[in-house]
Amino acid sequence: MEEKSGKLCFETMGSVKHTAAPVEQEYYSCEEAKKFTKGDFDRNPRLYQAVVRSMETW
Repeated sequence: MEEKSGKLCFETMGSVKHTAAPVEQEYYSCEEAKKFTKGDFDRNPRLYQAVVRSMETW
């Protein structure tokens, strides 16, 4: 904040939104997979596919 000729001037701050995409794992352990619900899989089919691929290694 600077004062120029008797007026206060504010600098713009920029976006405060979180713009990074959530990181999706390639592998989930059996314990991790048990925590997901059907709703989780319905909202994110890629999560379901990752769990199915992980199941092959259990």
